[in-house]
Amino acid sequence: MDQNSLDQRIKANAYRVFFAELEKHLAEISGVVAPGKTPGGEVLRRVGGTFHTIRGGAGFFGLEELAAVAGRIEDLLLQDTQLAKAEIDNVRRLVEEISSITRKLPKPT
Repeated sequence: MDQNSLDQRIKANAYRVFFAELEKHLAEISGVVAPGKTPGGEVLRRVGGTFHTIRGGAGFFGLEELAAVAGRIEDLLLQDTQLAKAEIDNVRRLVEEISSITRKLPKPT
């Protein structure tokens, strides 16, 4: 196997892992910030860390829109959890925006 083929296989596998983790994270986060839920500060900080991971993975794959929105949520949740709790409707909107972007991404092969 030549180096180019090996690189492509590694990149395809990495994307499959990223995509599976992204879907798993979004399902979990959607439950945490679902309407009627009032997540605490520690939970919001954990979710902020998850968006840090999403942001990095998206950046690695050149998914700039996804990385930008994940970064906005990350910044909001990690900088000031009291503000994030007050802005929970905005957090929910941004999570839905991330979900919408994810639905448009190419599915891994």
